[in-house]
Amino acid sequence: MDAQTLSSVLDSLKDPQITRMLEGQAQQMVVAGIKFMAFNLEPGAYSSGFATNVNVIKQDLPLPMSPSVVAQIVAGQLEGLDSVEKPVGRRQISLKSGSAEGLTIHMRNQLPDGSTIALTMLQLITVKGNSAFAVTLTTPTAEFDKYSATFDKIEQSFTILN
Repeated sequence: MDAQTLSSVLDSLKDPQITRMLEGQAQQMVVAGIKFMAFNLEPGAYSSGFATNVNVIKQDLPLPMSPSVVAQIVAGQLEGLDSVEKPVGRRQISLKSGSAEGLTIHMRNQLPDGSTIALTMLQLITVKGNSAFAVTLTTPTAEFDKYSATFDKIEQSFTILN
């Protein structure tokens, strides 16, 4: 995803409220190098000012690493942020396509209107060859239970294709 593609997508939205809300979220994701993003735009789903979302990032690794090592590095980086509650939760996950590591992140995020919101992020980290893949599912903490089963299905069905 690049800035021009994002701009075209946002321009195509018919609801100015959604466009304003997504501009900040999506632009941050593009800067982070995210390859795929999806938002829940059902009516009322973004009343908190934040749209529950899933994104995928691919990161080339300088040398072969296990999902556990990548997760340890990512958790350490996240724990260095003031907005993230410490410690970041970690768990091993067995996928159909191999091993993975899961992170659970609780953080506060500033919205475009200046208010803050508590977010819960589940991140699935796996490695194929010299590339790490992270699938991140983010929702307002107050809505986490509503999306938990969907997040579990996404986690268990994630497969890296060639």
